[in-house]
Formats: sequence, C-alpha cells, structure tokens
Amino acid sequence: MRTLRAQRIVIVGVGNILCGDEGVGVHVIEELKKHRLPDHVEVYDCGTGGLDVLEFLEGCDKAIIVDAVKAGMEPGKIYHFRLGEIGAKERRIKMMSLHELDLISAMKIGEKAYNIPRNIIVVGVEPKSVEMGVDLTAEVEEAVPIVIQDIFKIIAT
Repeated sequence: MRTLRAQRIVIVGVGNILCGDEGVGVHVIEELKKHRLPDHVEVYDCGTGGLDVLEFLEGCDKAIIVDAVKAGMEPGKIYHFRLGEIGAKERRIKMMSLHELDLISAMKIGEKAYNIPRNIIVVGVEPKSVEMGVDLTAEVEEAVPIVIQDIFKIIAT
C-alpha cells in the first residue's frame, strides 16, 4: 500500500528590513515563525539575496514568496498572483526586493538551472515608504496578520 506524502511547501520572505516597508516579506516570515506550521512547510528569510531565493525553492512542490509589490495602489493592499501569470502588460507590478534582478528574471534563470516548482504564488503588499528605517508604516503593519491568514489558506489548498 502506497502512502501519499505531503507536498513540500516553501515560504520565502524577501526584502530589506532597513528600508521600511520594503522589508515586509522578512517581517511576515518572523511572525510566521511564531506559529505552529505543518511539518511539510519550511520558512526562510531570503533578505535581499537575489538569486539565493532559487536555492530555497530547489525541489519543493509549491512555493509562496512574500514581498513588497509596487503597483500604484493604496499602501497595505495585498496582492495574490501566480508568478507565471505575469505577462508583459502586467509589468507595472514591481517586485521590490530582489535588487540584483527582478523576481521574474530570477525565476526564468532558475527554470534552467534549478528544480523549482511551477506552482509559485506571490503574496505582495503595496508599500507606503521605502525610506531608511526599520519600522513598517501603519498601513503595511496592519496588513501583516492578514497576509499570515492568507498564507495559511494557501497552505491548506
């Protein structure tokens, strides 16, 4: 009798915690670490590592990437999208934290060099300020618990 294994899910927070709301992905990861997560879920702080995110995604079945996403909406707005769904016309969405290159370019490189999942979900938060400072603005701080609830829903599906 074969037993089914749980999908290996990786959650990666990216961002620069020294630049205000740009660090929201890292702040979310720190909050997630305070929760009990299923054994098949791994949580990583990638910071501003650029291509390092690919190492964390290697061999997983599903990935959730948390980052600041600038799309010109109100601060604290939460976005959900599959990474592969972003086409040329949606390039107005800017992933804030991977300074070396944008996340989409990193994933295209990763498809050739790494075993990364096709199922990559981005949970983004519209920043208000990316000025120097370690604190999130009130609008983005209020979004963090909602992002965590959203992540638990994504894990369950």
